Amino acid sequence: MLCRTEMPSDEYVCSNCYRFDAEIAAYIKENVTAKECSFCGAADDVPVAAPMGKVAELIWGRQGPDKYVCGDCFTDPGIKSFIESKASANTCQFCLNAGQIPIAASIGEVAEHINNCLYLEYDEAANQVPWISREGGYLWRTWDKWDLLFDELCLDLPNDFPSYQLSRELISRIDDNSWCDKAGILGNEREQVDDNWHNFCEVTMHRRRYFFSDYDTDEPGLDFPAETLRKILAYAEQVELFKTLEPGRIIYRARYEEEDECFETPGELGPPPQELAIQSNRMSPAGIVMFYGGETQETALREIADKVGSYAVGKFETGRSVIILDLSDIPPIPSLFEEFPESSEISSRTALTFLHHVAEEISRPIMRDGSEHVEYIPTQVVTEYLRSRFDAGDSRIDGIRYSSSVHECHASYVLFATQDNVKSDTESDPFDQRWLKLVETDHCTVEHLYQM
Repeated sequence: MLCRTEMPSDEYVCSNCYRFDAEIAAYIKENVTAKECSFCGAADDVPVAAPMGKVAELIWGRQGPDKYVCGDCFTDPGIKSFIESKASANTCQFCLNAGQIPIAASIGEVAEHINNCLYLEYDEAANQVPWISREGGYLWRTWDKWDLLFDELCLDLPNDFPSYQLSRELISRIDDNSWCDKAGILGNEREQVDDNWHNFCEVTMHRRRYFFSDYDTDEPGLDFPAETLRKILAYAEQVELFKTLEPGRIIYRARYEEEDECFETPGELGPPPQELAIQSNRMSPAGIVMFYGGETQETALREIADKVGSYAVGKFETGRSVIILDLSDIPPIPSLFEEFPESSEISSRTALTFLHHVAEEISRPIMRDGSEHVEYIPTQVVTEYLRSRFDAGDSRIDGIRYSSSVHECHASYVLFATQDNVKSDTESDPFDQRWLKLVETDHCTVEHLYQM
């Protein structure tokens, strides 16, 4: 496939390279001067290729109501998708690509799509922020259309240099506003999510902990803490983060051994008894028993190994289907220029921006320096809310999978399981009640602390 963004002076192209564009192919046949094509390598004893510069002039100078641009002229997946769905021309008039099937869409349609998408998260500054006459400017940050597209949104046009034809064509068709965030001084979507989470943490850590459904915020534009919890549940359901793990899922749990200890049994390697649950953890306050584990033996060790020495690692297997909230595998945030179904009340971009931020906060490393019992409170509140409010018919959520803060690219688990849910070799209770089984035990020595 051809791709040129400036007038080539020493390259030649044959008609076969443009066989899908009859006009260009015919022009090349009438203007051949070289015996070899610079692109496909076709050669003959007689001229077979025309100067690429002249071919480019013909393509760029085509008259008509509009010009056509292909997906290769953009890196943004949303714009690429839009062009693919609207393609009606076989040749791109900006990079000179040619294809057997339509590969290029009207630049007018593409620019209109980009312009419409901008209004999803941005607006004309006069509609959102005050103008300060004395200072001669708006109270909040603004952008002209060039800065918004290429500096703020980093729109990449890989074939634009050095002619800048595409960027100039796009800019000429975008509304000539002083642009600002659609929410004005409340900031962009990421900033709003960050502010709302910070407010949620502030309230749950320092103001109210258990009853805040009617708690109002002092600052305009911020969600009530209860609304933050509602969004986590609603957005997680919208993007299908609640997943069912089939029976047989392996999860590892580690425990430090003193010199005279050797842990082997489910009771020793499973979650602690209630009377020993005296330590505040990431998802559970003191007194609430949960099962913490890792997806690999190393992950389980990294999560607890705060000193060198001997550790026992239990390999546990789930004995039934388990429903989890999977915060370790959230889909990427889509481009602003993706097309969303009109029926969707909340765009997946909004939901995923929110969920990625929450997942990052939940996985954030927290030092055990005596203040962790306070730092863990927001994630404990989120966990308790999900545990009590998620309802899938007759089933409840069994746990959360989240990215490990100490083992990059690996996940950790918290399961809502106590010792009553861990199967013992001597127990005769039904396995649907005791749904975690210890299947193997390993002992290892940690000789140096893991790097975070």
